[in-house]
Amino acid sequence: MHERKRGVDVFCWMTLAPGRARWRLRRPPPRLEVRTVYRGRGRMLEARFAPGCPREREFIRLLTQCGPACRQFLWAEDFPAGRMPEALLARRHRPDAYRREWMLRTAIRCLELSRLPLPRRTAILYDPEGVYADCAERMLPYAAWLKVVTGHPERYRQTEERMMELYGAPLLVTGDPAALTTGCLVLAPGQQPAWDARLPPVFGAGRVAHAGSVGEYQPDTTGFELPAGIDPLAFLSAAWQLEGIEEALRPPLSVVYAGGRCTLERVAGAMRAHGMGAG
Repeated sequence: MHERKRGVDVFCWMTLAPGRARWRLRRPPPRLEVRTVYRGRGRMLEARFAPGCPREREFIRLLTQCGPACRQFLWAEDFPAGRMPEALLARRHRPDAYRREWMLRTAIRCLELSRLPLPRRTAILYDPEGVYADCAERMLPYAAWLKVVTGHPERYRQTEERMMELYGAPLLVTGDPAALTTGCLVLAPGQQPAWDARLPPVFGAGRVAHAGSVGEYQPDTTGFELPAGIDPLAFLSAAWQLEGIEEALRPPLSVVYAGGRCTLERVAGAMRAHGMGAG
């Protein structure tokens, strides 16, 4: 579970002032303004640059004004970042952890909606490289059985021992891809398995690789005032990861599955069908 101390870290998003303003004043406004913004329970920073391409010295001023408490920055894909120094580029927020957590919570929510009897709740973790053992630890409490399909079973030995100590339930670690069709859902935080009509819903960290993938989550932004031009997913990710705002991780309003957009109840129904038919 991601944790942080509220009020210690903040993040900042960058925008350009709209259009080419025709200043009627003798002195134009500053080329950079940084202000504190409160969105819900979070404290954030907004950096607004004058129209045009910001200069390197303005980016350096931004780093100085924000200070060390501002750990990460957001900006739109079309933001003119050509003169941005490496020190700032390296602190661009990446929503990878948020995507994995959202995948897990969405899969767990669908599992709850499926109303599958506990003995029929078999989850599969597809992890060819053996690098997502943390996902196994998160999922096991919600499933009667958890199978891990991996090419590196040795990387799961400590996790197997820990899960047996905590829950008295073993991980079933295998290199056989046939195991992917024996459960009610597949978690694929990295690479997704190849398409097979027998696959249950595949939760792939938001990506849609084939008709069996559950992805392209529609976020529930109720109560959030999203900055114009900033990717909503990136903003919600920073709000959760840096500000600890749990509301940023609400279940998605809809997802793409089986070739179209649908509700979580539709995915849960497919999971139930696979779960009752498995084994």
